[in-house]
Amino acid sequence: MSQAGGHTTLKGLFATSAFIVPSFQRAYAWKPEPHLNDFINDLRSHPAEGEKRYFFGTILLTKASDLSSRLLNGYAVVDGQQRLTTTTIFMSVALAKLRDARQNPELDEFYELFVKTRAERRKFRTIVEDDAFFERLIMGNGIPLGSCDTPSQRRLLSAKQYIGKRLDELSREEVERLLTTLAESQILVHAVDTNSEATQIFELQNDRGERLTNLEALKSYLMHSLYLHAGGDTEADLNVVQQNFAAIYRNAEILETKYDPPNEDQLLSYHCVAFLPWITLEDGADGWSRPKQLVRRLLAGEDKGVRSGWIKRFSSQLRDTFSSAVQILDARDSCEPLGDFTALGRAAIFWPLLLKCWQFDPDAEHSNFERAVRAIEHFAFRLTVAARRADTGESYLRNLAKDFTGNFSTLIEAVNSMNEWWSIPELFEFNLRVPNFYARERTATYLLWRYENYLRSQPGRQFPRLGWRTIVDPANAAVRYAKDHIEPQDAKNPVLSRLVKWDPDSDEAPRPFADLYLHRLGNLVLDTVAAGAASTSRFAIG
Repeated sequence: MSQAGGHTTLKGLFATSAFIVPSFQRAYAWKPEPHLNDFINDLRSHPAEGEKRYFFGTILLTKASDLSSRLLNGYAVVDGQQRLTTTTIFMSVALAKLRDARQNPELDEFYELFVKTRAERRKFRTIVEDDAFFERLIMGNGIPLGSCDTPSQRRLLSAKQYIGKRLDELSREEVERLLTTLAESQILVHAVDTNSEATQIFELQNDRGERLTNLEALKSYLMHSLYLHAGGDTEADLNVVQQNFAAIYRNAEILETKYDPPNEDQLLSYHCVAFLPWITLEDGADGWSRPKQLVRRLLAGEDKGVRSGWIKRFSSQLRDTFSSAVQILDARDSCEPLGDFTALGRAAIFWPLLLKCWQFDPDAEHSNFERAVRAIEHFAFRLTVAARRADTGESYLRNLAKDFTGNFSTLIEAVNSMNEWWSIPELFEFNLRVPNFYARERTATYLLWRYENYLRSQPGRQFPRLGWRTIVDPANAAVRYAKDHIEPQDAKNPVLSRLVKWDPDSDEAPRPFADLYLHRLGNLVLDTVAAGAASTSRFAIG
């Protein structure tokens, strides 16, 4: 193994190196709390006097020949990109606060070491999707939030603003001390020639210490396993997996911008439920709940000669799952059942089945998927009104996802049959009649919204359908639709004290309208939240 590095200072490393974060690494992920707060507090708490240097940590690099020059070694950052990105932002912000009209050779030297050389070469580059933004961020005086196209760009801008705010609270002398502490900090560098070598170090280094996300831990394990089992061209095989994870991470970024998405670790578990064999781990846990352990067990059961192919196929399938999740969320505005289901807000236990149906639908327009989602929405709605737990039926739904191979008619029959289980019909009927149904905010609003759209669909109606966003994700609060009263809650309203019977044919004693009808479906209306806004239509369910 060809390896260079060892103990050095951060200043010493930057003096001879330029860095880039490859696309198969995740984008910038640090947030003010706890990451940036800890970063600055650690620097501030390090003793100003004494011989012990601040320990920056360990980073792992591979050679990047296209980034190298006569004066600088080019490296791709395999581990440590969050700390190095934050360091570059910190140096840029601190130096901007310290440099003034007077020449200051020492500060100029810091800038050339950590930000940009005299030859106008940047010392650190992030992933290509964010790098142009990053250059403007560290070179400019500030960027408006509107120019942020990705969640990672918003985090980069947030980091610059947070660091600037913290440094504004400090004296010039304290900022200078923090610069020196960081520049002189001790760092342990592993610099290797190839991705093959890097994967082995990364897996062993990150299998301990601070916990990675499940997705990061799995990627590390897959890369290391591929290094051990690849055939004649290890670097080419690693490149396949790296490119798949580059796409996975970019889709994970896109998911963050959507309404109510699964996070990356949830989506990884859903993939394992739907597409991998089920096993029970040694401690009795379901394998899909611990993806790395599941994959380790499955890979161990394969012949050594086919393990590299298995890893490449798995990473490709996982890439498809993350892409499918984005496509499903994008389809909510055009697929009516999917929009209805989103407005209901009970998607979590259905995601494995949604993914399987999307990928197994042979119709380019996903008409079979649409039929399946309507059945799922009907069941989820009845489950919600029946006040059953959010995870009711989860085990059965997971099995449906695991076994589904494309027979949509059989699947829909199985989902429809669930409407009769767990006393759902009786509880559904009972809960629709309870006097406090109004208090069930989302459920009551959803029912009114669905009924409004039913009315709008009738022949001769002139109003367009209300989209799912109108009740859960409106452009602004003023255009959100919510439930309201036909007869308002007003103590002076004479209708509220009028005596009425729930059943006119019964012998029951009359009771005030407020007791029988005020908060019930018969007295509710769907309307915009904006004060004084006129509804496009008003109706009551009686």
